[in-house]
Amino acid sequence: VRQRFLDALYDRILVLDALVEQVLSMGPGEPQLREIAGCCHKLAGTAPTLGFDIVGTAARNLETGILSQLDQVHPDAIWAGVKEGLEDFLNLLEATLDECEKFG
Repeated sequence: VRQRFLDALYDRILVLDALVEQVLSMGPGEPQLREIAGCCHKLAGTAPTLGFDIVGTAARNLETGILSQLDQVHPDAIWAGVKEGLEDFLNLLEATLDECEKFG
């Protein structure tokens, strides 16, 4: 189960990277922000059950930060507020994968 999670984590990184590229090239939109929040939601639920509490907490915080504003705030403002956190989150995911590969 843990290995499947790590494989899925790699895929989620690729999806999130692609979404960031879309936002950077086209500007932030509600669909991209919802998809980012959706990826975070899945990680927030699964990660802690497999011992990745920090990943789960970071994912939940990012998801909540997006969804709590989505119907009230323009996507540009939401993106401005979460882009640094998303970058940190992606770095955390990559570091988690690297650590798991290093220590098996």
